[in-house]
Amino acid sequence: MTLQFEIALRYLFSRRKEVFLLLSSIISVTGIAIGAAALLITLSVMNGFHTDLKNKFLSTSSAVTILFPQMFSGVEREAVSAQLMTIKGVTAVAPYLLNQAVFTKRSRSQGVAVKGVDTKLQKNVSTLEKQITKGNYSLKKDDIFIGSELASSYGLDTGDSVFLTVPPRDVSSFSGGRVKELKISGVFTSGMWEYDMNLVYIDIDVMRDLYGMPDEATGMEIAVENSDRAGETASRIREALPVRLWVRTWKETNRTLFAALELEKKTMFIILSLIVMVAIFNIISSLLLQTIEKVRDIGVLKALGADSCFIVKIFVYQGILSGAAGLALGNLIAVTACLLLKKYEFIQIPASVYYMNKLPVIMTFSDFALVNSISIVLIFLASYIPSRLAGRLSPAVILRYE
Repeated sequence: MTLQFEIALRYLFSRRKEVFLLLSSIISVTGIAIGAAALLITLSVMNGFHTDLKNKFLSTSSAVTILFPQMFSGVEREAVSAQLMTIKGVTAVAPYLLNQAVFTKRSRSQGVAVKGVDTKLQKNVSTLEKQITKGNYSLKKDDIFIGSELASSYGLDTGDSVFLTVPPRDVSSFSGGRVKELKISGVFTSGMWEYDMNLVYIDIDVMRDLYGMPDEATGMEIAVENSDRAGETASRIREALPVRLWVRTWKETNRTLFAALELEKKTMFIILSLIVMVAIFNIISSLLLQTIEKVRDIGVLKALGADSCFIVKIFVYQGILSGAAGLALGNLIAVTACLLLKKYEFIQIPASVYYMNKLPVIMTFSDFALVNSISIVLIFLASYIPSRLAGRLSPAVILRYE
C-alpha cells in the first residue's frame, strides 16, 4: 500500500467533524449505486423480455422457414428436404400447411388460423410437444389442438368436440364450405395471447383432405443448431437450393418488433446513464470541497518535498474509492433485485399487451462488464479533474495565507 493510498483512506474515513464533506461523499456513493443499479436492472429486464419473446416465437414456428409456390409437387419437396439435411447448421425439417377456417362451438364462432403438421416431425423443429398442458401430444384423424385462451373463452377441455368450417376450394363456386367435427386431444399454451386464442393444429394429411389440397404444403420449417445465427444458415440454404424459394428467419419475420426492442434498450441505456453522470458530477464537487478543506495539508506535503503527481494521486485514489464503493453497492442491489424478480415473480403484467404475464429477467456478463467499465472510466476522469487542480497549487502561496 502506497503512502498516497494511505492518505486517501485517512481522508475518507476521518471526517467526524467535516459533516458537509461526509454528506457530499455519501450522496456521491448513493447516486452512483442507484444509477448503476437502475441501469443494470433495466438491461437485465430488456434481455429477459427479448429472450422470452424469441422463445415464444420459436415455440410456434422454427428458426428458418421456406415458403413453397402453390403448385410445388411432393417430389420437389422431398428433393428440397433431402438437400436441406446436407447443409451445415440444419438439424431437422418438417412440412406444414397453413390456412384459415371458422371455429364453432355452442352457437359461437370465430375465425382461426389452422396449421396442419406431422406431429412426429414437428417436435424436432418446434417446442409444440412441450406446450401441451392438457391432453396428449397426438393428432389422429379427427383430433385437434387448441390454445389455452381459446379453450378458456369457450369453456372447452380435452375430449370435447368442435367444428371447423373451411371455405370452398373454388371461390367462384356457390356451394358452401365443408364442415368437419373434431375432438380436442390437447390444449397448448405458447405464452402468447394471440397464438393461444387464434391458432389450432390438425394433422397435415387430414387438412389436405379437408381443404381439397392433395399433396400440397405451404412451406417447410427448419431447425438449426443456433437460432441466434439463423441468418448465416439461411444464407447457406439460399445458395444450396437448386430452385429459388422464399427463405426467411425468425428475426426477419418479426423484424419490426425486435428492431423496436433494440431501439428501446439503447434509449433506456442512454437515459439511465444520465443518473450515473449526475452522481459523477457529485464526485467532482466532493473532491473540490475536499481540496479546499485540505489546502493546508497540501501546502505542508509540498513543503516537505511532495511533487504535483503525489498530490494528484491522493485525490484520484479518493475519488476512485468513493466511485468504486458506489459501483459495488449498485451491482449488489442489481443482482439482488434481479434474483428476487426471477424467484418470486411479484410483478405481473397483462399478457394480452406484452405477450407474457410476468417480468422476465436475464443477467448477462457482457451488460455488467459494459456498465462497470464505462462507469470506472468516467469515475477516473471525474477524479482526475479536481485532483489535477489540487496538484497545481503552489506551497508558497498556500502557506503564506495559512
